[in-house]
Order: sequence, then structure tokens, then C-alpha cells
Amino acid sequence: MAEIPVARGEDKKLRKKGGRRAAQSELDRFFDIEPLKRYPFQISSPLTAWNGGSRISTYLAYGIISDREVFQAVDRAVTKAHSQLSEDQFERFESNARFYLDRLRWRRNYLQTFEDKPEIEYQYLMPEFEGVRESEFNPAHFKAWTEGRTGIPYVDAGIRSLNQTGWLNMRLRSTILSFATHNLWIPTFKVAEYLAREFLDYEPGIHFPIHQLSSGTTPSREIMVYDPIKQGLDHDTEGKFIQRWVPELSDLPAPAIHSLYPAAGHLSAAAEKYGYAPYPKPIVDYKSTTKLAKDRIQSIKNGGLVKGKVVSAEGPVQQSLF
Repeated sequence: MAEIPVARGEDKKLRKKGGRRAAQSELDRFFDIEPLKRYPFQISSPLTAWNGGSRISTYLAYGIISDREVFQAVDRAVTKAHSQLSEDQFERFESNARFYLDRLRWRRNYLQTFEDKPEIEYQYLMPEFEGVRESEFNPAHFKAWTEGRTGIPYVDAGIRSLNQTGWLNMRLRSTILSFATHNLWIPTFKVAEYLAREFLDYEPGIHFPIHQLSSGTTPSREIMVYDPIKQGLDHDTEGKFIQRWVPELSDLPAPAIHSLYPAAGHLSAAAEKYGYAPYPKPIVDYKSTTKLAKDRIQSIKNGGLVKGKVVSAEGPVQQSLF
């Protein structure tokens, strides 16, 4: 019998605990009246989603709990709410419960997509995208992105948080994925492979369909490009998430912490004490790379190809950042 290899890699210090007992604790915590009432309003910000979401994705991915158990937990919460809330309150609560179950249904849909097309783990749904990003892969950009050193504070905070915890809320996942595949033009499967190693709730059936949809390599006409500065302003308005995960900027208040000009080259006294380097300048002009990515993807979908590469933030382009 072959010897089982020793597991490799470092543990994530701030990860959720595994096991049935931990999963049951999350079920008991979240599937009650008050948490479900707040849920739709707390999942967009990484600050509120940490405790405002159900946080059971890892347990679902590992089969520690089932979809049926989740549905039953929602049903119990709805039954309890029916006996305790007024008619108007219950109607709103029932809507919030459906909001949660819709996301469980989306999960099943993604899994079915992967069941039907398992090859999308390594093949583009639109073969026209084969080699498009790969031919322009920039290893330095990829390294900066994985280390949270892109010069875009909200993106870097998201990556650094993920590397420590193994989890991000859905909107921030979409933001870091969008920045990597559109603004940095990193190949979709290169990004997917890295994030598959970092997400503790990695589920191939969800992971690869979403990566293809988000990076624009499906026949869908919608191009999902997130503005990383707007996302930070909208969902980390006071800059607390950035201050927590990017210590170089921990003494910068909002809204300055979201601005690329004061952030570039900044180094807080606390971060300097622990040996951090000054926060980097943006490695790309996110506005021009957003436009270029949209144009190129749209052109490919229309049967053509827009020539051009990711625009570096060095040189004259740098001025447009500020």
C-alpha cells in the first residue's frame, strides 16, 4: 500500500475551526430570527459579513452539513418567527429567509453546471479566449496581487485577509477576482488555481463556473468589472477593514485611505516598527485597464480582437491616477 504523503503548506491562523461540532454551532448561531433579519444588509461589507453571514460554506464544501439540514434550519427559524412576529414583521422576515435560500439554490445551479461541463476547470466556455491572457502574463503583477502589494488598498486588504483567514465575503471575492483578471489581465485559470488553494470553502463546482463568468470568458453579454476604489468606499467607508489588514496605512483616516495619492509610499509608525516597507504605488492604472479589458472582451465576444496590453502605471499614465 502506498504511503500517504505528509500534508504541505502553512495553516491559516485565523481560520474557522473544522468538525461537526463547530458546524452545528454555526447552524445554531445563525438560523434564528435576528441573524436572518439582518442577513441581506450585512453580506456586502467584509466588516459585517464576518459575523452577519451564515459562514457555513466550508462545512457545506466538506460535506459536514448538507443542504437539507440548512433548509430545515431555515424552516425552523421561519416557524419560530411566525409565532413571535406581527404579520408585517413576519412578511419581511419570510422575504429575508427566501433571500438566503435563493443563494443556496444558486449554489446548486453552479454545481449542476459543473456536473454537466466538468471540462470548464481547464477549458474556456468560449474557446476564443484560449491564450489571450496567457500570452501577456506578467509574473510580477501576479506576485504583487498574491501578496497584497498592488497599490490598490481595498484589493490588497482583501488578499491579505484571505491569506490569513481562508475566507472572504462574496462581493470582495468578486472585487479581487475582477482586478486580477481584468485590470491585471492575469489568465483566468491562473487566478482560479491560486484562489482554490486559499479558500477553505473551495468547491470546484462553484469555483470554476464563477471564475469563467466573472472573467468574461462565457457567452454571457454582461461584463462584470468591479471598480476597486468605489467598492472600498461603499463597503469599507471608514477604512477600518483596510486599516486592519494593511498596517502600512493604519494611521490614514477615511476617505484619504481610499485615495491612491496619499496611500502611495505611506508607512505608518506602527508598521515601520514591525519592518514593513512603504505601501507601493499602484502597479496599473485601474481606470484605463478597466476600459481596455471591457473593450477587448467585448471585441472577442463579437468575433474580433482589440490589440493592446495592460497599461502600466509607470511613466506618463501615472498622472491620471491622481
